[in-house]
Order: sequence, then C-alpha cells, then structure tokens
Amino acid sequence: VKSPTDKEGKPTDQATSEKFMELFNISMSRLKMDFVDILYVHDVSNPEYLEYKPVINTVKKLKKEGKIKYIGLSTHRNEPVVIDAAASQDFWDVILTQYNYRLAFIPELDAAIKKAASAGIGIVAMKTLAGGFLDRERTKPVNAPAALKWVLQNPDIHTTIPGMTAFDQV
Repeated sequence: VKSPTDKEGKPTDQATSEKFMELFNISMSRLKMDFVDILYVHDVSNPEYLEYKPVINTVKKLKKEGKIKYIGLSTHRNEPVVIDAAASQDFWDVILTQYNYRLAFIPELDAAIKKAASAGIGIVAMKTLAGGFLDRERTKPVNAPAALKWVLQNPDIHTTIPGMTAFDQV
C-alpha cells in the first residue's frame, strides 16, 4: 500500500476516506472484533494532517457508529509540533508518542504533552527504553527500571507501552 503521506507528512491522494475504511475493515476482520477501544491514526508527523477532512471525518463517523471508543494518533517525528496542534483541537482522545531520556527535544515535548494532558487527552509513551542499549554494538543494556521510572516521573504521561527485547528487562 502506498503511503497516505508524503515525505513532509502531508496527505497524498492515497489518504482517502475509502482507503482508510478499507484498511480499517481489513484490520477489524483480522482482529475478529466489532469495535476497538482506541483507533490510532498512525504516524502523524505534520499538523496539516490533523485538519485533513477525509480521514478526520471518517474516524469521527466510526466513533459515532460505536466502532471505536476513542480517537487517537501516533506520532513518530516532529512530535512537539504535532502534539501541540492536536491539543488545540477538540476531538483527539489519546496520543501515542515516543518519550525517553535520550530525546534532544525534551523541553518542547514536555510543554506539548502538558498542553495535551491539560486538554483532557490521554498520553501514552512508547520507545521508553530508548532502544534498549547504550551503545551501537548492543553490549551495554539500558537500565530498564530506571529508564521507565524516568518516563513515569512525568505526571502528564498516563501510561506506557515499553518495548522490551529481553526477559531481564521485564
């Protein structure tokens, strides 16, 4: 499937309501579910995508129909700008974002997360273990409990989905 966004994260002609519904229905069929608790609009990296009516109106319709309980977005790039923009809108319920001690833009990210949480948006942190290793050779593991505690010390982070690669990290 061709990406629904270009290299700047703006919607392409592939980002149609019909294509979104096709992929949603495939997912629901695979899950054997009638509804999902959270549907994340995946990989939003440009605030323009947050205003893109074919996708936004489709997820609003799915929520109204009871096929999704909460509307979310995941962001993997340009997070502070995307989260800040989403916090100014009134329909996002949940945001999934990377959050760990190694990020170079923590102050900007913290400000955006605080704004979103204050607006009633749930914040889910991912990539909390910062890759799991301190070195490229993957010989020095991150102190997983310390990395996770660092994430959870932020009161605006509501939950995490830590990616663990070894039983020791559990």
